[in-house]
Amino acid sequence: MVKLDQINAVLIANQVNLSIFTQLWLVENNVIHKDEFTQEAFFTPMAVNIKTPKFAFLVIPDRIQVSIDGGPEGSLDILKRTLGKVSELLPHTPYQALGFNYVYTVQLPPQGSLEKSSQTLFMKLEGLFKDEFSSSDARFGIYLSKTVSGARLRLEIKPATENKSGAEVLIAAFNFQRDLKSPGDISAMIDSWETHLHSSDKLANALNSRLEGKK
Repeated sequence: MVKLDQINAVLIANQVNLSIFTQLWLVENNVIHKDEFTQEAFFTPMAVNIKTPKFAFLVIPDRIQVSIDGGPEGSLDILKRTLGKVSELLPHTPYQALGFNYVYTVQLPPQGSLEKSSQTLFMKLEGLFKDEFSSSDARFGIYLSKTVSGARLRLEIKPATENKSGAEVLIAAFNFQRDLKSPGDISAMIDSWETHLHSSDKLANALNSRLEGKK
């Protein structure tokens, strides 16, 4: 089974002026709607953190982050009116990069063995590695990277143990990052949000199929 656990977008910048991010400014510019201020929110000289029913909005001196809650539906519109709108309203802020993160938990099928599954998927043991990682408690993962539509994809898959159940799982963390070199890069990257999400879904589900013995 595959579960999408974390979805967020991070706009990296230098010297974000936090004093601008008042509740009045956010509401007047339709970055966050007035009726979305229903949960916790705090404003300090070093951080602005607002929790809405559908997303969390965080501003600190080196970044602006939006974390999506409750699934990806409607997330593109949220990014456009938060990160997209803020970058338009504050064009002189030195933005450096925009990154998307999608983190999946992939559970093993009943009677599955992470020792055998992770080795079969990610590691051909030879020489030194065969000698050092032949015990029954050895676990394996992988790091992959490539350029996709102007962004750098970094995919890390690693074994983990769920806190509540104690079950062994694989965590697949997808990071797409685009360095910002021209004024249109932020909007272009935001427009690719769903494309990157769908490709991550496809790979996470393919990983799950392999664990279930399917091709």
